[in-house]
Amino acid sequence: MFFKQIIEEKLSESIINITPLSGGDINDVYKIITKQNTYVLKVNDKNTFPEMFKKEKLGLESISITGARAPKVIQTFTNFNNQFLILEYIDERSIANKFWRNFAVDLAKLHK
Repeated sequence: MFFKQIIEEKLSESIINITPLSGGDINDVYKIITKQNTYVLKVNDKNTFPEMFKKEKLGLESISITGARAPKVIQTFTNFNNQFLILEYIDERSIANKFWRNFAVDLAKLHK
């Protein structure tokens, strides 16, 4: 991966594994495993989607303020023609059964 060294420098961690994740149409998304942590990395073209990840960061921070569980933003940055968003990885198995009900209530708080 062209960005492995860039991410290692930003995180100050050595990457053990990079696995593509599905679900995104406009971003390339990866699960990044280091010796210390697991992250989600999103990458796209900064010219096509200017400041998209800065806006996503603000949105995730707004959701978190309500008490809803949202991934923590680790970093967002640009490098040449790409922009990057590094997020906390949330394992689906760690989500409690009441997650979606609680999320709906918390999200409604955001819209008040």
